[in-house]
Amino acid sequence: MKFTIPSIFAVITLCTISTVSLSGAQTPSKEIIHHNFEKGAEGWTSFGASAKVSATQDAANVKLSKGSLKFDYPIAKGAFSLMVLPTPLNTLTKAQSIQFWIRPDISSSFVLYLSEKDGGRYYASFAATAGKWQQVVLSTSDFILGTDPTDPKDPNNKLDLDKVEAVSLMDLMQLLAQSPEPMVENFFQFKFGPRQILLNDFVISEAPVGNPLPAGTIDDFSRPQLSWFALRLDSMQLHSGQPLDGAGVKVEYKEEAGRLTAIARRIAPGQLKGAEAITFKAASSKKVSLIFQIELIGGAKFNHTVDLPGDSMAHVVTVPFKGIPPSIDSPDPNADFSPEEVKQIILIDVSGISGTEQGAMTLWVGKVTYGKAASGK
Repeated sequence: MKFTIPSIFAVITLCTISTVSLSGAQTPSKEIIHHNFEKGAEGWTSFGASAKVSATQDAANVKLSKGSLKFDYPIAKGAFSLMVLPTPLNTLTKAQSIQFWIRPDISSSFVLYLSEKDGGRYYASFAATAGKWQQVVLSTSDFILGTDPTDPKDPNNKLDLDKVEAVSLMDLMQLLAQSPEPMVENFFQFKFGPRQILLNDFVISEAPVGNPLPAGTIDDFSRPQLSWFALRLDSMQLHSGQPLDGAGVKVEYKEEAGRLTAIARRIAPGQLKGAEAITFKAASSKKVSLIFQIELIGGAKFNHTVDLPGDSMAHVVTVPFKGIPPSIDSPDPNADFSPEEVKQIILIDVSGISGTEQGAMTLWVGKVTYGKAASGK
């Protein structure tokens, strides 16, 4: 059977589970849901023929409290697996934040979905490293409406928390696994086979996140998790201090023949309306020419070249929207650039494809801003 993301969520909407653990009376932390998994799966279930959720109280698999939720699933062609928490309507009406710990057995990028009844599907993505507990802190305002062709339409294009009927978590590597290209596994450097993640201390609360993004900011790297999707990196981690003189992301990888390396971040539709440029600080351990690619709703792509001298010092990079050329792989080379339609930014090192510099590389990227005169500071 061929699975698609819409068919998965169609099944989820048929699930009605009334055993979601609610906080009842208001607590000082204003918790709506708090799952410590000490007594079981707390209403979480799995979707996928070979997927399974189970609670564990093994101390080696627990970060906080005395329990975790274990999710076993495959990375395989024709298979999508999710861990799902059905939520009765109106459960999350006053929710402002979602926090939890996650530990995967293989480094990957993940997406947390909030699915509305008869509405859209909203998501927030983050990265986690193999064998390490990663804290994830999300504001409900972080969730972005899915606008891909397979995503359901939302009548008002707004997250209605009272209509959320399911919270679900998925490994994004499953999407790469569906590529028909025979070399996809080697090209993107991932492995088919069984995977496992541990979920710990899952909390949905009325309390807001303490560090909302300032106006004009795409990412200031102030959260404990990275909200970037990585392709073929040896390491991606939060970084503070030199050479950025502030918070950012540090990525390490090898420039090798036939290898494309990239980091990407999704943008909420309409967020960049009225903006004229994106600005950030970047540094590299070797001289490199990168492609800063901007993708619009509908798939049109535009490229700006970023040259870094390789002195391991921070340089301010400005990507002006005016006159930005279309990418050679854009499905519509004649499309007009519209800032309010930006849905994704991607920073790509194509050295391995172009056959130029090869060897170990470290790249730092700092605070990413947008505006008419973005400073990047």
